[in-house]
Amino acid sequence: MQLHSIEADSLAARRRIFGEGDGYYIHMAAIAVLERSQLDWPMLEPHARAAQIEDRLLRAASYIVEVLGDRPLKLYYDYEGLVRELMAQEHQEALRERLTP
Repeated sequence: MQLHSIEADSLAARRRIFGEGDGYYIHMAAIAVLERSQLDWPMLEPHARAAQIEDRLLRAASYIVEVLGDRPLKLYYDYEGLVRELMAQEHQEALRERLTP
């Protein structure tokens, strides 16, 4: 039951920060397309780990905005299509390059 509460709180926080529509879906797409290893620093202190994750998500979101261009991203259907597009090898390579310091 506590996990459900944490997930609900996290979703509410994301919506407050990123809003509905484009920002929310761009953030969720960044989480969806990054490999787990690109968001994991188990040896860092929690605050440093959070900063690294935030940096990676913002870099990925920046790339996603470039890929998205002027296309609307208002519906879940649009989000699913974008994630499928971003899973292509060319985008995965570009994301890895973008995330390399």
